[in-house]
Amino acid sequence: MQFRQLEVFCMVAELGSFTKAAEALYLTQPGVTFHIRTLEQQMGTKLFVREGHKMALTEAGKTLYPYALRALEDLRQGFSEVQKLLNSSQKMVH
Repeated sequence: MQFRQLEVFCMVAELGSFTKAAEALYLTQPGVTFHIRTLEQQMGTKLFVREGHKMALTEAGKTLYPYALRALEDLRQGFSEVQKLLNSSQKMVH
């Protein structure tokens, strides 16, 4: 499971559309489809079901979604903290 797969998963869940998620993430629609299919293969289940023109989360998708959000936020916060550390280290050197 990769950061980008979780990011794409969350964006599709939030926007309800592979196309809208692709636009928001500056990806192609086939790229979004690839990330979702790969994640579904790793999970061993479908995460989305089509409801009319909108993609909806399956029960597995609903279960994964809050964990994916927390994981992404934790990673973003970790990256931010490392940047702060690097910035403060550079100030000490000069």
